[in-house]
Amino acid sequence: MTRPVQADNGRNRGSWMPRRPITIGAIVAMVFGLAVPAAFAASAGAAIAPAAPASPAPSSTSGSVPDTVFSFKQLGLPQSYTFASGGTTVGVQLPVPDRLHPASLWGKLVIPPDFGTGSIVLNAGTQYIGAINLPPNSSEQQTVPFVTSIAGAPVSGGYETFNMVLEQANSGGATRSSSCAGALPLQLIDPTAVYTGSFATPDSVATFFPPILHQLVLYVPSAPTPAEESAALTIAAGAASAYQLVPVSVTVDTWDGTTLPTLPGGSLVRGIAIHQGGTAGVQLTSAPNGNALLSVSGSATTLPEQGTLLSSTMAKLVQTTSATVLKPLLAPTVQLNPVTFNQLGLSGTSTFSGQQQLSFAIDETRLGGVATSMAVVLKAAYSPVEAGAKATAQASVGGVTLATQQLDGSGTLSLPFTIPAPVIRRSTIVLLTVTYFPAGFSCHSAGRTMSFTVDPRSTIQVTNTPGGTGGFPGLPQSLIPTFQVAFDTSGADRLSSAVQTVCGLQRLSSVLLRPTVIPLTVAENNQLPLLLVSADDHVPANMGAPLQYRGGSVYRVDNQSQGAFAMSSRLASIQVFNQPDRNRTVVLASTSENWSLMDRLFASLGNTSQGWSNLSGDVVAIGPTGTLVNLTVKAGGAPQFTAATPSKTGLYAGIGALFALILLSLAIWAVVRYRRRSADAADDAARHGGPLDGDADPSTADPIGNANDDG
Repeated sequence: MTRPVQADNGRNRGSWMPRRPITIGAIVAMVFGLAVPAAFAASAGAAIAPAAPASPAPSSTSGSVPDTVFSFKQLGLPQSYTFASGGTTVGVQLPVPDRLHPASLWGKLVIPPDFGTGSIVLNAGTQYIGAINLPPNSSEQQTVPFVTSIAGAPVSGGYETFNMVLEQANSGGATRSSSCAGALPLQLIDPTAVYTGSFATPDSVATFFPPILHQLVLYVPSAPTPAEESAALTIAAGAASAYQLVPVSVTVDTWDGTTLPTLPGGSLVRGIAIHQGGTAGVQLTSAPNGNALLSVSGSATTLPEQGTLLSSTMAKLVQTTSATVLKPLLAPTVQLNPVTFNQLGLSGTSTFSGQQQLSFAIDETRLGGVATSMAVVLKAAYSPVEAGAKATAQASVGGVTLATQQLDGSGTLSLPFTIPAPVIRRSTIVLLTVTYFPAGFSCHSAGRTMSFTVDPRSTIQVTNTPGGTGGFPGLPQSLIPTFQVAFDTSGADRLSSAVQTVCGLQRLSSVLLRPTVIPLTVAENNQLPLLLVSADDHVPANMGAPLQYRGGSVYRVDNQSQGAFAMSSRLASIQVFNQPDRNRTVVLASTSENWSLMDRLFASLGNTSQGWSNLSGDVVAIGPTGTLVNLTVKAGGAPQFTAATPSKTGLYAGIGALFALILLSLAIWAVVRYRRRSADAADDAARHGGPLDGDADPSTADPIGNANDDG
């Protein structure tokens, strides 16, 4: 009996199975071949969110209080002091203008919970001056105002100097020790000095600049000569160096060279009228409103030389109303390498138990350039460590430990370490952490102490970067000591921008900067560092600035992207970059002809070092809305314009697509071939009445419909 033929769901499976991977592979390849290029494209288009630009400090204001009341910020002094434990001592040096005398000190104390009682004693050596008594102990943080007299402190050399020492009582709270971690310190904040007396009127060149100054106005003709520009820049650098942290506003105004200008009102305002012509010299006179005014004159050669008197300490010797510089008064430049701690003014000493930290600020501007490494040999003397005690010394920079050494009974330390480039800053803070735990040490009872003193013969050996550097972190080190200044054309507005830039950079430097004005055509073809002040349209094309104006309000970005953008208005900017073909640092201050926009940029940076020291990257710019933007294009920080890294993305995408196409073609060919063979087999079966090629023999079909393995 012949069994009926059952439908076979696995029909032709014997011939189809070898081809199934091809079809599956084709489908996978289609997905993969299209997905891979898409994934690469998505990856290439992704942008890392740029770091927020550093926010510059707001400019300081004054005039809301009498001239004889000064915040410590106005005096260029710290705005807070920290007292970690009993015995903590901080020194204060107040500038004292002629005929004024410090009378009292105001401020606030921020006292942590359970700090205890006591007082902050003011003294000058063995002389008692006064005290700030702490309130009763509290379990809550307290902020209390205080007023104390400082009238008894001695004044010498134009300064009143005294110490503030925390003396902590044992009752009412836990006695604080710097050796115990977690103990919050006491803070003295918002200190303000009140003076008595009246300001003296300058009677000589020596007394022209008071210890405290609010504003210095430099008067030049509307189209100043190179000699007048050089004199103004030299005087501006000297003033910024002399007042350093004091927020003095140095501005430029015009005069006709004949009628003496009228200065702004105020006791702490000075003016200097600069004019090429007449007899060379410096002459003290008075403005029409009675304020002190200096007149500086000379020829194209002698006028710049007169300005060096006002930037020199020799000015204090000119106790007459006039003087003439016969030869420029420039401090010699001496490059010392290695340099000792004593030569840098670094020192440190402490008597303690438990843990103590000493910090040293290595000023890169005193080391002759931009450092790539600093090799330090830190030496110290300390009380020999007795048996059973534990003591160590550890040097770190920026949270990175560079060296650690056990202290022993020898009483001497020699700790060598190298500060690498990634942690070097304009002011690199070395933190020396010293521990000493005698047997039986307790946080509440320090007991035996160690005396630790850093040897002034400790040394620093510096390796500097040759040539130019890009970015604000390299300023002003890469300009020291002499750099060129060039203008696209003469003008008081351009000179004002140069003066503001030089003052901003000088406030960051311990070394007096030496700007020299030269023609732009000369500056383009040499290798000395350059400050260029120019309208956007006149910047030489070969400068290589990060942000380049191309006309028509179009700006080109000079990095790997080579991108460009257009905007309906123009910018004012300061850019710092390495000019590759000259291997020098260039500082470019440029704008459209709207120089008032540049004034707004400088106002945003302020009259202290803080605004400039906060800058990173290589561009700071401002637009019509007055918003200051600090960003990185090529150097000095994290790039904000990021070009895709050259890769094989296109190649991978092409290979994936080609692979998918080949497999798809194979799959189509296999299907067509299969169908053609099936059709041929069907024709043969029709002619011969046999089973189709590849079909299971009905006589051997599986009763449950599965193909026989032998099929």
